[in-house]
Amino acid sequence: MSRQILSGVSTRQFSEPEMRRYFSKGPTGAIVVTIVGVVLIIVGAGIPSIALVAFLGLGLCVIGIVVTAYKLFASKPTDQEYDEWLENQAKEMVFRAGDKLGLDSGLMNFMRRMVTMVYGASA
Repeated sequence: MSRQILSGVSTRQFSEPEMRRYFSKGPTGAIVVTIVGVVLIIVGAGIPSIALVAFLGLGLCVIGIVVTAYKLFASKPTDQEYDEWLENQAKEMVFRAGDKLGLDSGLMNFMRRMVTMVYGASA
């Protein structure tokens, strides 16, 4: 059975970290760490005998800012890219299943149309 090129569907493959970022929430923990760092800087700067706390706060601020920037600016698939990727994966699965079962191309085209109908895309 010959495999057809799936027109209009993205063939971009997402990495595991990109997929995790797609489903992850915002950088709430990193923002909390940054705020705690700022508080420690203020407390440490106000009391000279515990100036070491200010350095700890500075370190927490730097870590929090770096993590927040990474989460906000790292590559993350858009909803449309993810939908196209998911549709492509479903169609590929149908083709692989048809190949393993030895189904003819007429039945495979019918199954492809059914998968397209389920995902609401145009055939």
